This record gives sequence, structure tokens and C-alpha cells, in this order.
Amino acid sequence: MAKITHPGQTILDAEWQYAEVETGQFADASVLPSELNALIWKAAQVPGTVASAQREAKEFAYGATNYDDYDYWFRCECSLSQAASLRFDGLASLVDVYWNDALLFSADNMFRQYRVDMQAHQSGGTNGVISLRFKSVNATLKIRRPRARWRTKLVEQQQLRWLRTSLLGRIPGWSPPVAPVGPYRPLVIEAASVVKIIHADIRSSVRDGDGIVNATIEINTSVSVDSATLAISLCLGDQRLALTLAKKENEMHQLLAQGEMQIAQAQLWWPHTHGNPACTPALYRAHIEVTIGTQQYLFDLGKLGFRTIEVRQNDGDFHLYVNGVSVFCRGACWTPVDLISLAGDASDLLPTLTLARDAGMNMLRVGGTMLYESDDFYRLCDELGLLVWQDFMFANMDYPVDDPAFSDNIRQEATQFLDRTQLSPCIAVLCGSSEIEQQAAMLGVAPNLWRNHFFAESLPQLCNAMRPDATYIASSPSGGVMPFQLDAGVAHYFGVGAYLRPLEDARRAGLRFTSECLGFSNMPDDSTIEALLKNGEAPGTHPVWKQRVPRDSGTGWDFEDVRDHYMAQLFQLDPARLR
Repeated sequence: MAKITHPGQTILDAEWQYAEVETGQFADASVLPSELNALIWKAAQVPGTVASAQREAKEFAYGATNYDDYDYWFRCECSLSQAASLRFDGLASLVDVYWNDALLFSADNMFRQYRVDMQAHQSGGTNGVISLRFKSVNATLKIRRPRARWRTKLVEQQQLRWLRTSLLGRIPGWSPPVAPVGPYRPLVIEAASVVKIIHADIRSSVRDGDGIVNATIEINTSVSVDSATLAISLCLGDQRLALTLAKKENEMHQLLAQGEMQIAQAQLWWPHTHGNPACTPALYRAHIEVTIGTQQYLFDLGKLGFRTIEVRQNDGDFHLYVNGVSVFCRGACWTPVDLISLAGDASDLLPTLTLARDAGMNMLRVGGTMLYESDDFYRLCDELGLLVWQDFMFANMDYPVDDPAFSDNIRQEATQFLDRTQLSPCIAVLCGSSEIEQQAAMLGVAPNLWRNHFFAESLPQLCNAMRPDATYIASSPSGGVMPFQLDAGVAHYFGVGAYLRPLEDARRAGLRFTSECLGFSNMPDDSTIEALLKNGEAPGTHPVWKQRVPRDSGTGWDFEDVRDHYMAQLFQLDPARLR
């Protein structure tokens, strides 16, 4: 379903609190009036994490707490209107959700959205307490499960393959040990309405230079209506299309609206490096208008763009064309702007995305070790003209896709992501995973096991059904006889950035398309240095500093050593002596 803003949506930003407890100390919210009230409750910002709440209170220190070792409770008092729904846009990672002392649902996927109709839970009134119990990840990882067919060095705990949570904070040597725990995306109250859009499938395409929008919308009304009293229109810019209405079979209050809108010689969306001289990506504001009698309801769809994406893979090449024009993709692998809070609103994202655009980048890759970004991220990439290579959140591990519950979970995860980003023209490539095929091949696994049926069949079918305008590939890297072949398909190149190869190797390796490579290690900003080093400890020389420098687990050097190696070569000096 395209991302829709319903009337009456409000973010639940009440006065939240959190408390840390020993794993399993309180199993449910029935103890709220007694034992839980006796805990030490501290202020929390939602959306946010335990770590960001500690940082706000100036109690945070890198590595001081393993957030996967404990249970954490979040709670807030609030008032909900009758028949309201609650929507949870991101809960990291294993959580029980309560209204007062009644369990609403349990969630086990930080990448999914959850919604609950509160009408059946308000017998005691509309005022109450929402409580979230985030259960210890490490306790869950102790549960015995079938072994994987291979072990990855990316993570220490192989059972993470069973959990749908980010690997950020859980990759030794790469990211600081700050595992995301908490309601990191907004909680939204959806007020009851006479009209509610249940599902909206809205697709844009280009045909003979015209922009085409196909819409299929399912609508629920709380009153009985017919075509004489109800009208539904799709509005795009200053154009309007009345949709054809039909009642859903055996559904008294549900309607199906369909139609196709044609925009003659539509302005095309381009990455900012191409297209019109002003380098301004063309976008059209869209909304759905529902009229019942004299009452009108508007549902904002955001903006959409018209463009074509084609990838040509002749003779081992991987060449992207936008609107039929060859595009040399240059950019970076994206990481969250704030590892601690996983902030995703526009005010946090815009400065960094603008810097990327102004630096000449025209593509960003959201890698499979991270998290699906917020709606604001994709909206801003649309507006700034930044293409997005989007990995699904799978990396390096042998995921148990044959387990029915796991398979259903990840299918819903992928469906929800494709739904909410359906209108974003920035998304050019949908990639099943990061380095799974490479990991299996490097460990000597038989080639027929490099790619399982989820990445080879189920996921590409889903992507083709929901985003036929984007290109799907199963894994990054892939495409050669071996997945890590540099001169065929999509490559990850680390020869210079990690393995001390001569600088000219980057040219001689015969690279076609690199979706990931390593730059040189850089100093963090002053605030990060101050947070890591105290009592006069010197950056660059103190052991605490070196503990935090990323490294490849298969080498005897870290990435500062790599930088110093090339610094010595280029400038004929000794970096250690210089320091």
C-alpha cells in the first residue's frame, strides 16, 4: 500500500519513561500496580532507544552496557478516543505490548509495522497506560535451534540469523556496541473515521512519453453508501480522475475503486546529475479525495515521479539507465545519521543528504546490515534527486527461510517495505541481501546452496509484483563465476581500502560496478572523541582508541594502519613519527 496520511493521525509523544530490569524478572504487565511501580523509572524520548534516553540524561558511555543482556520496560499514560487504533512503526526488537495489564500483541521483527484496533480493549475506559516490554535478545539467543550450514565471522552469535533485528551494534570490530533496543520509530494514534483506506495500490509508469498512474483502492466506510452518494477521485497536481466504484463481494461497507490516469508528456524524474538544466527532480503531489454527500475526506499520498529504470547486464556488465540514458552511479553506502537513536526525521537527515548531493553523489546504498530507513529518507532522496540501491535486511548468514513462521515473518516485512515506498522514484535497485552468496562461496559451500529459494524466487516475485519499475538482484556482490569476482556483475572492492594493494589496483582490477568499497579511515568529530577518551587519553596512540578502530577479522592490521600505509606511500613520511 502506498504511504497514506489519514485524517486524525497523531504521534503519541506523551511523557514516556523506561526502566531496566534483570532478564525475565517481570514476565507481564499484571504487576504494574506493585513491583513495576517500584522500579527506577527514567525519562525517555519516543521515538528513541534506551541508549538515546541515557544520552539525553548524560548517562551514556560507549560499551558501558550491553543492551541485549537486559529487559527494558517503556510506559506512558495516555487517553485514546473510542474506536481508535494504535500503529507501531518500529519496535526493536522482541517486545510485548500492553494496554494497562492486558497483552495487546507480541512482536518479533523490528522492521515491521504493527497495528491494533483498540475498541475491543477499552472496556475500562479510554484513559490508560501503554507498556512495552523489550525482552533480552541474548536470553532469546540461548534457545537451541537448528544449526546453520555455514558460520559467518560477521557476528559472534550465529543464532542472530533467527531474529529480525539490525546487526548494528552487534558486529564486532565494525560498529560500536550499541544494540538498538526500544520504540525507535513513532507510535501513532489513528482516530476512528467514517472513511478509512484499507489498501491502496498506486503505480506510476511511463508510456510513449506520457505519465501513467494506475490506482486500485480498497475503502471501508462506517455507513452504508452507494455510487449515488459516494465519489472517489485520484488527484495529481492539478489533474483529477474519478475512479470507478464497485462493492466488494460479501462486504457491506467495503468498496473497491479503480482507474488509470494519463499525464500527457509528463515531466520525468531524474537523478540530480541528469535531466533538466536546473537539476530539479520532477515530482507530482498526489492525494485521494472521498466525497460522501456534502462531506469530503482527503488522504495525502505524498509525491510521485515518472521515470524508467533499466539495467543492462551484457557480457558481465551491470549498467544502469534512467529514462533510457546511461548513468554513471557514484555515491556511498549509507549508515544511520545517529547510531544511538536511529533518528529518521527530516531535520536529522536533510543536512547529510544535502552534503551527499552537493558532493556530486547520485546514488546511496542502504546495506543489509543496517535497517530500512524512514519515510522521510526516501522522500528527501526523491526531492534531492538521489537514486537508492536498497538492500533487504539480510547479510552474510544462512537464514532459516524454510521455517514456516520465519518465512511468513520476512515476507510480511518485505511486503510492508515495498508498500510504504511504492511511490518513491528514487528506489532503482532492490537487492535481496548483502554478501550471503559471497560468504557461502568463500567458505566452500556448494554453489547450489549459495542462493536459497527466498532470494531466488519468492522475493523477486514479490518485488516484480509490487515494484516492477525497479530492478531486483539477489545479492551484493554477485554476477561472476564466483560471487566475489571483481570484473563481472556487481562487486565489493576492498583491495586498496582494506588490503594494502597498490593504488593502481583500483584501475587494473577491471571493476564494472561496485556497490561497496572502502575509503580511508577518518577521525570522528570532537564530541565523539570526547565521549570515548577521558583523562587526557590521546587519539591515535592510546589503547582505548585503537580498540574502537574498525578492522577486518582476517588481518593483522586495522583501518587506521591502512590509512597510514598509503599516507607513507603518497607523502614519503612516517605517520607514527609525525604524530
